Amino acid sequence: MKRLLTVVLLLAVCITGFAGGRADRSGRAVPKEKLLRLIADYRHSDGFDVVNIGGLGTSLARSVAKIAVRVDGDSDAAKLLRVADGIRRFCVVDYEDCAPRVRDSFNSKLSRILSRYELLVEVKDTDDNVRMYGVVNEDASKIQDFVIFVPNDCALVCLFGSIPMDAVGKIMEEIR
Repeated sequence: MKRLLTVVLLLAVCITGFAGGRADRSGRAVPKEKLLRLIADYRHSDGFDVVNIGGLGTSLARSVAKIAVRVDGDSDAAKLLRVADGIRRFCVVDYEDCAPRVRDSFNSKLSRILSRYELLVEVKDTDDNVRMYGVVNEDASKIQDFVIFVPNDCALVCLFGSIPMDAVGKIMEEIR
């Protein structure tokens, strides 16, 4: 889980160069309730795997991580914790093992929901297409409700809350 969160946050850094403020297209936040309702509708399909950690779970995880940072004194973990401090809900969906009909249906409905909201960046590779949604505040210091959607890999990652861009940037600088 720590690796997944690190990868997600590193992807967030990629958008800092592309998102210097709100996009002119919509300026609206990602629709958390619509996304969670869509995920709930497909949750019981065979091969549709969901990890959904709500407010209480993320709060407890942060508390445990803070204690671990104090005990171990790990500065990298402390920086990662600062990045994750504003996240209030976390949801990861993997539906690669679903029937093709279910995958196509979910991708279609999810694309339709997200098409009305702010696309921060889209990265296209040979077979992959990664779309990142969210709202960057006016001074580009935070991203609100960050969503990563990879339709070809049948993956969706939702981080609801805020992520400070300066903390993500510092972690990225040290990794390079």
